[in-house]
Amino acid sequence: MASRAVQALFIVVVVITTVSPIAAQEFSVAQKEVWQMEEMYWTDLKDSNIAHYMTLWHENFLGWPRDRDLPVGKDGLEDGARKKMAAGRVSSYEILSKAVSVVGNVGTTQYAVKVVRTMNNGTHETYTSRVTHTWLKTGSSWQIVGGMSAPSESSGHTW
Repeated sequence: MASRAVQALFIVVVVITTVSPIAAQEFSVAQKEVWQMEEMYWTDLKDSNIAHYMTLWHENFLGWPRDRDLPVGKDGLEDGARKKMAAGRVSSYEILSKAVSVVGNVGTTQYAVKVVRTMNNGTHETYTSRVTHTWLKTGSSWQIVGGMSAPSESSGHTW
């Protein structure tokens, strides 16, 4: 009887550890390509590489960052990114869940991310966000044309 309980427990543990939201989606080649761009986005943030970071954004970008009262274009985004990078850096990030969809030359990423920032004064800031980016492929490169981020905490209906 104990052997059956151990086997059942083992099966439950295997199912829980292998069927996570991140592992739940098999990505196509195009989806992998778009997700690789998201990884580049986070690498640029960790490295405070504003020059490359800004190449990821389309000239006609429109988005609503979690720390802004109104949507911004590419210029507003760059201004905010420069200020944040000057005040501290992303010391670590963890993707908690993700989904990627690609239709033709448009890719959409939606994910939750936990971020730790190390500020110049040595303090740490930790937050979790939900992020959506819409990527447009022109030629052989992808750029973000739209996006929105918000605190991850759910407080009920949004309408």
